[in-house]
Amino acid sequence: MKKFINKQIKIIAKGAVCLLFFLLLLMPINLTQAGDLASRLDGKILLQVESRGEAWYVNPENEKRYYLGRPVDAFQAMRELGLGVSNKDFDSWNGKAPSRLSGRILLKAEDNGKAYYVNTVDLKMHYLGRPDDAFHVMRLLGLGIKNEYLEEIIPASIQQRNIIIEQEIADKDVAEDKKDSNATDLEWQIHDLINKKRIASGIPTMKWSNTIARIARAHSEDMVAKDYLEHKDPEGCDENCRLDKNNYRNEHVNQYLGSEYSYKLIYPNGVIAQYATIDEIAVSNVDKWKKFDYMLNPYLVYEGIGTAENKDKLIYITSMMVIPLTTVEQEQELKEFIATIIDQEDDTLIKIKKVYDWITMNIDYDIAGYLTNPQSPENYISWQVFKNKKGICQGYSNLFALMLHYTGISAEVISGTADNGEGHDRHAWSKIVAEGEDLYFDTTWSAGYVQDNEFTRQTSGIYYLLPKKCIIVNHAEEGENKMTSEEQKKYVEENIALFDARCPLLRDVILNK
Repeated sequence: MKKFINKQIKIIAKGAVCLLFFLLLLMPINLTQAGDLASRLDGKILLQVESRGEAWYVNPENEKRYYLGRPVDAFQAMRELGLGVSNKDFDSWNGKAPSRLSGRILLKAEDNGKAYYVNTVDLKMHYLGRPDDAFHVMRLLGLGIKNEYLEEIIPASIQQRNIIIEQEIADKDVAEDKKDSNATDLEWQIHDLINKKRIASGIPTMKWSNTIARIARAHSEDMVAKDYLEHKDPEGCDENCRLDKNNYRNEHVNQYLGSEYSYKLIYPNGVIAQYATIDEIAVSNVDKWKKFDYMLNPYLVYEGIGTAENKDKLIYITSMMVIPLTTVEQEQELKEFIATIIDQEDDTLIKIKKVYDWITMNIDYDIAGYLTNPQSPENYISWQVFKNKKGICQGYSNLFALMLHYTGISAEVISGTADNGEGHDRHAWSKIVAEGEDLYFDTTWSAGYVQDNEFTRQTSGIYYLLPKKCIIVNHAEEGENKMTSEEQKKYVEENIALFDARCPLLRDVILNK
């Protein structure tokens, strides 16, 4: 995002903050009746003038105060407490929100989640920009308050993101400080460097996970033993596969690899070919990785780094950065919502059908997001898809798997390519195992279709509960054969008895191409 404050304005802004804070010290809020204090301060940003100027936001939804002490805290409040609005509604307000939105944090869901704070004084919408900018804007609009009155408002906190699904071991192993006795100085140095770059960009730091580090370290050791430098091991298992093998469920993982010699070789012309010190090795690899910008994804929460050295002093490095499935608060809300859908149903297939129907009838395909920024976490993180009611294929499949998980059913997200009539393209769908058989679902294609860059809802059961031999006709997992249209028709004709019995709707789609 482009910076909207240049150097001179930053200097002026800093002066304004100091002046405002001084005035607030002289004129703190002085309310004599504290019973309805929170309701009278709904949506306001408060500054503790009798302390160190700590900032708090009073959420109009629950009348609790949320800490805004650092850019990270302000950013989390912005993302967690924000209210999604459409571009149409936002534009119609002409810079001044309706009174019902006073004090709310608004997120333009159709415009990359841009955030605005509605000032309670004049209802003007103040653009929050990057986390660091949001922090300063929100403090500039703050109102001084004495400690005795602040304490009358119930405190709340944006829950620290935890891995909460099938993560008992991982949760115990997550270390906020350097508590991993197996971690090397190089691993910590790389971790610290990456976090410094995130801080410089106004992005929350990642926490160290001993479990992820153990998985990363095992991959580095395998690369040393088998002499390769690849994301996939010789058996074809990549970073997602490795996490799955360790029962470490997650929303998304980024992996970086590197290798450097632990001694220095200087050629006669002065060129350094290898690196000697831990600092040099760490800086060299992080500088190589930063060009991809994945490490600056604000949704990343945990990181684990593992290194291994071969007999020639060549160090192999694996860094894994993970987005967890949900926070504790999000998990609770999802579980309560899913309970209303399932309505105490015990039958596995009926529970699957109810979740399938809700997703296909309520989640829109985000064609704008796909065309502008398909890699945006808004498009594939289950919670974001659930709250925004839109996503792309990965988001549909992730949400389907997560909701099933909360009903006690294990589901897997499958990645590969699929042909919806215009040739194979990247796609994601879902799989469960029932009575020893793999059964597949494509909630994206079952929700509707896209034509002329517009999504039209048209729910169907074409891609519901399909056996492997049916779905492979136009869905190919990584490494599988992609059938052309003619090959698809021939395959259906050769297996017509199967398609008549198990997937007649898909049979008609293929034969009518």
